[in-house]
Formats: sequence, structure tokens, C-alpha cells
Amino acid sequence: MLGCFTMNEIEYQRFLFDTAMLVMACDGDIHDDEIAEMGLAFQHSAMFKGLDFDAELKRFLAELHQDTRKTIDDYFKKLQSIELDPVQELQVLEIVLRIMYADDRADENEIRFLRLVKERLGVMDEIFYKRFGDVDVLPGGVRHTEKAPPSMNKFVAGFELADDIDMAATKVNK
Repeated sequence: MLGCFTMNEIEYQRFLFDTAMLVMACDGDIHDDEIAEMGLAFQHSAMFKGLDFDAELKRFLAELHQDTRKTIDDYFKKLQSIELDPVQELQVLEIVLRIMYADDRADENEIRFLRLVKERLGVMDEIFYKRFGDVDVLPGGVRHTEKAPPSMNKFVAGFELADDIDMAATKVNK
């Protein structure tokens, strides 16, 4: 892969934080209870040790509010170009799944986001299934290899989710 780079620990933690925040924003609203839950994750998880939750939240929301489409584009460009080991790849997917199912339902845009992240990471269905079980929101569960529908590929180019995420950025910054 051209232009690959390895992140240091803080960069990786920020990437995980940004992943979680983008999943939250996928439904068009970042709820206060979601932010509170993320704050608890910060307090009780070594995954975010060393980051300042309030500073990261402020940084992310400022970027999202300034240019939602660029924030999304930058995220997926970074996802495509970073070198993650298999454990880190599964951590990214775990963050997506935890946030996605935090409210006991999976929004269509959250499902799109999961599919795109999984596809960009190149995690094979068999590995995904062994780690997370049969996630029914993926085509055919995860046991069948099936590419995302063509409309999924418009996410980065056409930013189908950007309007909903942009709405979330606007609501949070009011």
C-alpha cells in the first residue's frame, strides 16, 4: 500500500476516539448520553489512557463543525493509509460495534459506516466472525464474502452520510 504510516500511541488513541465519534454522528445527532458514555469509557479503559476527554471532544467537534465532509474524507484516507496490526484492526471494529449497539439498535448509516470500515481495513469475514460472532447487519451475516453495494462506495466520494453527520455537528455546537 502506498503512503502507509504507523501511528504512535496517542495518534492511535485519537483515531479510536474519532471512530467512536463518527459512529455517534452517523444518525444525525450526537446525544448527551452518548457523550457521557464515551466519557465513562475514557475513565475506565486503558485504550484511551493519556488523552484528555474534554480536549479531544472539543477538537473533534470543532473539526466536524468546520468541515464535515473533510473530516469524513480525512478519516477514511487515514484508515486506508495507516498500518494497523490485526489486534488494532479488531479494536477499531469493536469500537464501531460497541457504539453502534449502545442504544440496542443499528441505524442504517451506522451499518454503512461499519461496512466501510471493515472493507477498508480488509478484515476477512472469517476473522470478523471468530471475534464478534454473527453480526446480522452485514450482508449474509459475516460468513459470506459480499462486497458492499455500489452505493456504499459513494460514502467517501459522494459523502452520503455527510448530511446526517453535518446535522449532528450543528446540533452539538449550538
